[in-house]
Amino acid sequence: MCRLEALRGRIDAVDATLVQTIADRLAVAREIGAVKRAAGSPVVNVEREAVVIAGFVEKTRARGISEENSTGRDLEPDRCGSCGAVRPDSVSSTPSLWPQIGDLRRVSDSG
Repeated sequence: MCRLEALRGRIDAVDATLVQTIADRLAVAREIGAVKRAAGSPVVNVEREAVVIAGFVEKTRARGISEENSTGRDLEPDRCGSCGAVRPDSVSSTPSLWPQIGDLRRVSDSG
């Protein structure tokens, strides 16, 4: 197996883990929503949501994930200084993390 195939295999494994982790989080968030509804409490807690998002930002920064990669801003690829061509190794197929976090908020309660 060539190096590229091996790296792609690692990406596939990480993607599968991400999907499972998101599914696990959604299941727990649904349980939290059910507990809140049964107790007559509001399902959405804006203060808790702010804490969760701030914690996410802190954790991404601690892991060296740049704001550009976590927010989807400023993802312009690097270009060759002499001809302006896009450098193939500078184009990331990694999607921004923030749209997924926003999708989670719409589907479930943040806890």
